[in-house]
Amino acid sequence: MINIGPYEYCGRIKLTATDGKVYVGEADVATMKEDEEELGIEDPSDWLTVIIDGRAVDFRPEDIKLIEKIA
Repeated sequence: MINIGPYEYCGRIKLTATDGKVYVGEADVATMKEDEEELGIEDPSDWLTVIIDGRAVDFRPEDIKLIEKIA
């Protein structure tokens, strides 16, 4: 599984999903799972938001095969 933390606000990325689809956009916020007890919910989730063609798209780490930072 991909560690999404280093990609938060890192600039332009190329993301390959586990289904083979490729997305190119600006990396935005990485929301990281916190301690379940702290949040008071059973299934907190992580995700990386990517701005693609002006729209925010969220990707869960288990749905990401590869992330590349591009110029």
